[in-house]
Amino acid sequence: MKKKQQRNNQNDDRNEILPQGTSDLIYHYKNQIDNLFLKFCRYAYLSKGKVTPYFQIKQSYSLKYSNNANDTIKNLLNDLDGKTQYLLTTLNIQYRKFTIEQGDSRWAIGIGGVSPFGNLSVSTLHPVYGIPYIPASTLKGLMRHCWIEINCNGDNDAEEVLRLFGSSENETPKDELEHENRMGQLIFFDSYPDAKCNGTLYRDVITPLYPLYYNNFGGKPPTDDQKPVPIEFICIENMQFNIYIGSYEPLSNDEKSKLENTLSYVFSEQGIGAKTSLGYGRGKLKPV
Repeated sequence: MKKKQQRNNQNDDRNEILPQGTSDLIYHYKNQIDNLFLKFCRYAYLSKGKVTPYFQIKQSYSLKYSNNANDTIKNLLNDLDGKTQYLLTTLNIQYRKFTIEQGDSRWAIGIGGVSPFGNLSVSTLHPVYGIPYIPASTLKGLMRHCWIEINCNGDNDAEEVLRLFGSSENETPKDELEHENRMGQLIFFDSYPDAKCNGTLYRDVITPLYPLYYNNFGGKPPTDDQKPVPIEFICIENMQFNIYIGSYEPLSNDEKSKLENTLSYVFSEQGIGAKTSLGYGRGKLKPV
């Protein structure tokens, strides 16, 4: 139910769609909210027809974004890393651990996602922990694409590709039964920042110069009299991610070499996320 409320004896035209107690709690303790996913993707209010954040969007946010949260975030990242290793060891799954360092390249992963703020796109943040991460599906898709490109001469149906990455029903080769899907041998996990890194989330901006041209799919010419609207997006920088890739069956030495070379190619040449043609999404594979 939408309600009009008064706070501190002042009129407030905010139309709340949350329970009053929840709204009051967010309003009074907004600066103490540490979960950046909730800040960027959930905590907003509607005022005079415009979605407005409950907080001031700063230029940058540290991964250890508050003094009180330093140990909490560090312990969380250590626990997530230990949980992945425990799971792999308990299930007796062969695995390799890699570390990717961003260096000077910013990453814009998932900035096409939904945000309450019309001119702000947010990089992928974990919905529970509120920290940047690389989804397992994103990593698997990039690895499969690059593996086909550099190891199989572009052959999507190569036996090596189907065995390691699997296939869906519409990807199954014609000489096999249509309903026979194949499960890939490789196992990919969500990748989280290393507990020792202290990267930041940075507010960047892109300005499409010809909005009418783009919005009409070329139906209007890209003239200089159009009014560009800056679009802000939150990217990540100076972070280091731990990547775990498991395998149901032991990999050969050749496959291990290809796995490492392909992962290095993904981040050094292909790039991850958006704006890779402008140098975003690059990283360096570090030995572990």
